[in-house]
Amino acid sequence: MNLLKTTAIASSLVAASFVMGTGMAKAQTVNVPFAGTVLGLCTFPNAAVPGVLAINAGTGAVTTTTPGTVALTCTGPFNFSVAAPAATGANALAGAGASTATLTVQGTTVNSGAAPTAVNAAVTLEPVSVTMTYQVDAGALPVGPGLYGFDVVVTAAGN
Repeated sequence: MNLLKTTAIASSLVAASFVMGTGMAKAQTVNVPFAGTVLGLCTFPNAAVPGVLAINAGTGAVTTTTPGTVALTCTGPFNFSVAAPAATGANALAGAGASTATLTVQGTTVNSGAAPTAVNAAVTLEPVSVTMTYQVDAGALPVGPGLYGFDVVVTAAGN
């Protein structure tokens, strides 16, 4: 019976030390900070409306008669730029010379090859107008009949 009493007391002491030890531990907390920059987002939500070209008999230039257009939406300030026209399709202009494209957003115009231009405002379905000229070298004139195509890449990036 003594052994049983001693075992019961020892078990009680061990259990009490666990309970008391648990109560003595302090919970620790720490804040983990997060930060990030949210840039403006630009999209072209609608399909581009193709422009129309014609040959200018006086200069040998393929020029825009009807600008191409596309709607632009940006959630904040943005930069925009335009690339030089790139011939597409089977009827590439042999001996073709210099080419330029012009892009207009909110009355601001930028030419291909220029640094991106900043607009410090958000826009929603803002009409973007694109024109182009492709100067044909004198040695490649006259330009033969056919369907000639060009792509002009327009870029808008939020900042």
